[in-house]
Amino acid sequence: MFRTQPSRSSILDCPVGPRSYLVRGALDLLVLSVLHEQPLVAEEIADAIEIESAEALNVSPGHLHKALQRLSENGCIRERDSQSETRVAYRCTPKGRKIWEIEQMAWARLSGAVTQVVKKASPKPSLGKSRGRRAERIRIGLVH
Repeated sequence: MFRTQPSRSSILDCPVGPRSYLVRGALDLLVLSVLHEQPLVAEEIADAIEIESAEALNVSPGHLHKALQRLSENGCIRERDSQSETRVAYRCTPKGRKIWEIEQMAWARLSGAVTQVVKKASPKPSLGKSRGRRAERIRIGLVH
C-alpha cells in the first residue's frame, strides 16, 4: 500500500516486508509526472504509476483522490472533458509543468542524498562542518 506518512509502528513490525514510505509531496510529483505526457483519468493515473514503478507502488484511490484535489486547488492540474460522462480526465497545466520541473530536480537531489546516507557511499562529515551547511539542505513539497 502506498503511504504518504509513516505509521507509528516500526518497519520491522511488518510481517511481509518493509513498507514503502514516501516523503510528503511525492505522490503529487508522481501524478504530475504521469500527467506531464498526456491527460488521463484517475484509474489510468494509478495504473501508470504502478506500471512505471515496476509494480513497487500501488496508489490507493483515497490517496490519489486527495492528491488530485490538492493539485487541482493549486492550479497544477485541470479537469478535461473525457469521452465518458462518468470519468473525469485530468491534464497538467503550465503551472503544473513548471512545478514538475522544479520538484523533479529537488527529488533527484533528495533521493541521491538519501542513497548516500543509506549506502554509506561517502565519508561522514564532522558535525562542525555540517552545521554550517544548513542552508544547502533540500526542501521537498509542492505548493501547499
